[in-house]
Amino acid sequence: MDINLFKLIIGDYNNPNVKDFVPDFAYSPLNIIGKLYYPVVDEYWLNKGGFKPIWPNNKPYAVCITHDIDHVSRYNILQNFKTITKAVKTMTRGRMKKNLSMGVDSFLNVFCGLTKSSDPYSNLDLIYNVEKRSNIRSTLFFPPEKVEKRHYSDCVYRFRDKITFYDKKICIEEIVKIFKRDGFEIGLHSQWYALDSIDDFLKEKTQLENLLNENILSHRAHFLRFDNKRSPEIYKRAGILYDSTLGFNDNIGFRRGTSYPFYLYDINNNNKKLDVLEIPLIIQDSAMFVKTKGMRIEREMALRYIYEIKERVKNTGGVLTVLWHPHEMRNEEYYLTFMDMIKMLKEDDPWFGTMSEIGEWWKKEVKIDLVEFLRDNFDGGRINEGKE
Repeated sequence: MDINLFKLIIGDYNNPNVKDFVPDFAYSPLNIIGKLYYPVVDEYWLNKGGFKPIWPNNKPYAVCITHDIDHVSRYNILQNFKTITKAVKTMTRGRMKKNLSMGVDSFLNVFCGLTKSSDPYSNLDLIYNVEKRSNIRSTLFFPPEKVEKRHYSDCVYRFRDKITFYDKKICIEEIVKIFKRDGFEIGLHSQWYALDSIDDFLKEKTQLENLLNENILSHRAHFLRFDNKRSPEIYKRAGILYDSTLGFNDNIGFRRGTSYPFYLYDINNNNKKLDVLEIPLIIQDSAMFVKTKGMRIEREMALRYIYEIKERVKNTGGVLTVLWHPHEMRNEEYYLTFMDMIKMLKEDDPWFGTMSEIGEWWKKEVKIDLVEFLRDNFDGGRINEGKE
């Protein structure tokens, strides 16, 4: 199977017309030829005489730690009743069993919360402490409070909801401001139907901007929902400069064959280049650990995968973008793997940056444009099975 790398990086491969799930690694041509875990575009760039990216203080590569803040409490009564309401309103014949299970779980959470002294999902202080101690500043993606149309997967908490943060009950709004004050980045975690229109997307983005009184520059879509015909243009019109949606829900690896940031293109307008830099997602915790997802591995094996992936990113001088969900950090497997991963990465002495820091550096200092290179270079360049 020949793969045209230009078509790969602009997303012109295997885009099935599906409505209620996100096409994942099984649709990737790289998966078919056994190259899902290789940054084939970056390797091609270097093999053709391209230069390795130069990072601050000549660090060997960059690391971007990110967190999707999907849940902040398991036992909050109001949030559980919102989840029950959501399950009822979004119930269809095809989702009846799953939505009923969602509703029953929420009822049980309310009763369990009456006897529990701590909430297993309230872990933002843990993330804050670990990363400050490690001199890391991550990007945290928060959802809006309100959406125009509700999807069963949407988040349900509000900024005024209170959770435990360093043994005190503090509202989410104040916690967000603490992270921002101390050098972390706050980005938008748009919800499922935000892609229906630019107006819907802007309404979600504006809620977070009003909370912080500043522009939101970075974004990741909930469940990594990305429409190649709609998302890039919506991001551009909404003022998003940096996106990190392009990754996998059920696996890890290089969705577009690269760890390098690259510009998104409007494929509806003759592949017009947009001023939106994609910083591709490479590693996600739930893809490795959730038993209903693709990998279903445990800590030791996860660390082996992470090591191999980061070595390939290091060899090309790219960006290792990681997603870790804070609400899972009371789970020993998630916590210990995260800590071991940070230790492993620290041994390489890479540059840890937020999404906007990495994106700004890439635009001003690195200036590699993979898409334009591939457009002009040997009809995009090709890769064959078993060859690099």
